[in-house]
Amino acid sequence: MTLLAILGTNAIAVPLSPAFPSEELRYILDQSGALMLAASSKFATKADDVLDGELEKKPILSRWEKIVEGSKISEDVVFEDMKEDKGGMMLYTSGTTNRPVSLLHRHETAKVLTGSRKECSSPNPRL
Repeated sequence: MTLLAILGTNAIAVPLSPAFPSEELRYILDQSGALMLAASSKFATKADDVLDGELEKKPILSRWEKIVEGSKISEDVVFEDMKEDKGGMMLYTSGTTNRPVSLLHRHETAKVLTGSRKECSSPNPRL
């Protein structure tokens, strides 16, 4: 739900791995310009450790409880007014420079990847 909320507001999500050292997570927060760090109670200690270190600009810490049961509504989620040049997801991978490297996937990329699933299941071998 957190990811859907971020994407629905045309913001950029930056998923973080709690397995990364705190120093690397601080680098990602600084490099991405993150304004908020969302953490469940399970990772509260890690989030506190990351924010206790030196950061160019400390993001707001938002603690969320894990949702264990979803809504009973069976309607499809529909995003409206999605801006192609706004929002998306910034993913970090291990780089060859010993620092994580980012790649920004805009909403349009996600729409193509998820919206074309039906087309990709066609028998056309070029797809």
